[in-house]
Amino acid sequence: RKARKEERKMADRITLNVSGAVFEVNVEVLQRFPQTLLGSRCKRTKYYDSARNQYFFDRHRQAFEAILFYYQSNGRILCPDNVPDKVFAEEMAFFQISTKHQDVRTDSAEKFEAFMMNQRAPSRLSHHWQRKLWEFCEIPESNLFARFVSIFSQIIIYLSIAATCLETIDTLRMYGGYPETEPDSSPLIEENSKTQVFPRNVWFSFDIACFGWFTLECAIRFLAFPNKLEYFETLANCIDVLTVIIFYIFLIVRVTAPKAVLPLRILRFLTIIRIFKLFRYSKRMKIFVLTLASGIRELCMLLVFCVMILILSSSAVYYAEDGLDNSQFYSIPDAFWWSIITITTIGYGDKVPISPSGKFIGGMCAVFGALIIALPLFRFAAHFRSRLDHLSNKNKIQSYKAPNKKKLMEGFGRM
Repeated sequence: RKARKEERKMADRITLNVSGAVFEVNVEVLQRFPQTLLGSRCKRTKYYDSARNQYFFDRHRQAFEAILFYYQSNGRILCPDNVPDKVFAEEMAFFQISTKHQDVRTDSAEKFEAFMMNQRAPSRLSHHWQRKLWEFCEIPESNLFARFVSIFSQIIIYLSIAATCLETIDTLRMYGGYPETEPDSSPLIEENSKTQVFPRNVWFSFDIACFGWFTLECAIRFLAFPNKLEYFETLANCIDVLTVIIFYIFLIVRVTAPKAVLPLRILRFLTIIRIFKLFRYSKRMKIFVLTLASGIRELCMLLVFCVMILILSSSAVYYAEDGLDNSQFYSIPDAFWWSIITITTIGYGDKVPISPSGKFIGGMCAVFGALIIALPLFRFAAHFRSRLDHLSNKNKIQSYKAPNKKKLMEGFGRM
């Protein structure tokens, strides 16, 4: 009876040979998805090798591990980091696996990556002009003029940021084409002028021109989307809208309350977020943000350890210096600043311990602070390198499969 049971168990197993890698799988596991190639006995029969009593597939071995995991986990799809997305998609298509069974966590991660990487295309582009306009805005490689506009937009961003920085130099504050003569006047507001809300400020006029271009660019991109809510499903578009809105709020406040110096300075500072518009044009910047997002657990752990050593070192140096005539630490919260700059090994020197015990505590704080900060960096570096390699492999596959740019644009923009 035992021998018969073992024979039945052996009959319920099949052997899969994927480019030399042998897998032994229970048939019941594969039959969970009978519509797939491996789940259907009729579909996989043509790959049967009667001489070796196994099924042979000349496919990607590392990708097949994820394919097999799909059956074992009841429909979870996890693409390996070392397998390009294009290759994995081809393997899924070969084994006839549908993405509708995709795991919720994986789907959420892909949505977040699409939001960060600006890879989300409109769900439908019914009009031909909308498809052309979307390709012109989102795919600079579609034609030469789109490439020129993309480079011009980046130049405008750099020039506007440079103008904001140069505006704060006293000798370069220009009003009416001449240097400003009053040293106490602000580049944001001309307090001595009651009748003129917008003085003839050369830098401010240049800002108006730059944000006029940003507004036009934002309006054209918004027009290219049939469903206007989908426009806000990418981070770069949200940054564009936020940049324009903040600047126009700054103008409204300047007109209605020209003497509200503090709100104007805050709004003027917030307009600097236009530097994040470069996020649209830099893939490595997007990868860096994705790396930070994927390592949020490490960041939280780092924050917890930093708070612990902050409180311990601040308390220790306060009690070590308490009672000394020249002590620079009047309370434990007052010692927080010293502890922060010591943990980060910056050491401004505005607050220093003077007793031997306080100096010993400061040295230990600097050493342990450097260790705590350095440990998570290795994991971030590994994540960043992995994503860079993933992007490089993806670009190689795309260039191999679609060397013609026109075909690539048609495939990417086809809805």
